[in-house]
Amino acid sequence: MKELTTLCIFFFLFTVNIAHQYLLVPNYQTIEAELKISDFKMGLVYSIYLITFALSAIGWGYLADKFSRKRLLIIATFIWSVFSLLIATASSYGSLISFLACSSLGIGAIIPVGYSLTSDLVEPQRRSFAFAWWSVAFAIGSGGGILVAGVYDDWRFPFLLLATCGLVLAIPLLFLSEPARGQSELSFNLAEKKDTLPYTYTINRDDLLKILRCRTNLYVILQNLPGFIPIGIISAWVITLFIRDYGMSKATASIASIIMFVGMFFGSLIFGALGDHWFKKDRRARVKLCLIMLLASMPLWIAVFCIPFRVAQDADIIDVMLLPVGMLMFIISILASSFSEGFMPNWLATLSDVNLPEHRGTISAMNTLASRIGSGIAPSLGGALSLLLGGNLRMAIIIGILFWIPALFLWTLALRSVEQDMHQMEKTLQVRAEHQVHYD
Repeated sequence: MKELTTLCIFFFLFTVNIAHQYLLVPNYQTIEAELKISDFKMGLVYSIYLITFALSAIGWGYLADKFSRKRLLIIATFIWSVFSLLIATASSYGSLISFLACSSLGIGAIIPVGYSLTSDLVEPQRRSFAFAWWSVAFAIGSGGGILVAGVYDDWRFPFLLLATCGLVLAIPLLFLSEPARGQSELSFNLAEKKDTLPYTYTINRDDLLKILRCRTNLYVILQNLPGFIPIGIISAWVITLFIRDYGMSKATASIASIIMFVGMFFGSLIFGALGDHWFKKDRRARVKLCLIMLLASMPLWIAVFCIPFRVAQDADIIDVMLLPVGMLMFIISILASSFSEGFMPNWLATLSDVNLPEHRGTISAMNTLASRIGSGIAPSLGGALSLLLGGNLRMAIIIGILFWIPALFLWTLALRSVEQDMHQMEKTLQVRAEHQVHYD
């Protein structure tokens, strides 16, 4: 019961943090008009926010492998909540960037610290499904953030709202039950000693090179750079595209973007469960699913943006859905988002499979850094492509989707290395366990 409570508290915290990252998206045009900035400068704001978030994750991940993860979450939550309050006071381009960057320093802790906690709470055979709930939190958070920011005319109020939520969530964090490091590892907890062996290993600086020498780690980290550009560009610019090219109001465009990503809810759970089931028969199953998900996502997302239409300015979301082309766009996009999000739980579980317990906060941070660089480049890349193409956001997004091609190549390399790297990790745990049993 304590483990479930810990996972639930983190689920809500993660959801609020994801919502925070999407508060700007529906308000690009509003902020551009108020601060008198271009698409490129607006994209740069979001890029700096995401890249700062990613860089801070490295430090938080290393700390998570050495110290109390509960305390780290409390400190981080306080940091991002306070600076979220300040974002609502931003009156210039410089202050907006500064406060957003500072808030992202705190938000950067959530993924690596939570990743370490989840890996210790859940046994290897169930990790894909456990991480699938991260995708559900991502879907709820991103959708909720877009909805709140899209409904309110004042772009500042949602930051005040989320800051309050963060300060409130800091209270249950005080009572969080932190799992013992490595408690879920079957290779360490031998059958006759299960749940009785204390795991005393923590990370040291020399381990950083060991982590990068693992080929699967290297391939998975590198694939994030191009692999997160497609969804990053879609997420950052689709609302603006709907407003400009489709003639939707801000509120309708915000709701339409949420419907596009409805597939995230069930795609992650379905393919996360499939990853766990298949993993019992084939230890390369999770990597295979990542390849399949990306191969299916790419043509579907391109098809979504090859369906142009225009609605009346006062059209609501029902009007859009009643259009045959509108309905077709939503159906294809829901399929696309289910596949692209079905990738996430298997990607995260793969990294747990090949890394020692005391390395998981750090590898998650490295992974987060690479993924956030990819998604952080995306908004400004989308703005730059739009500028080069004479304001053609549709074509800018389609070009961005093609960045999945190099990611597919790197996942193919990971498919060749993952089983050996998994075996090496389990062998290390078994040697440690046997040594400890003998010592006891």
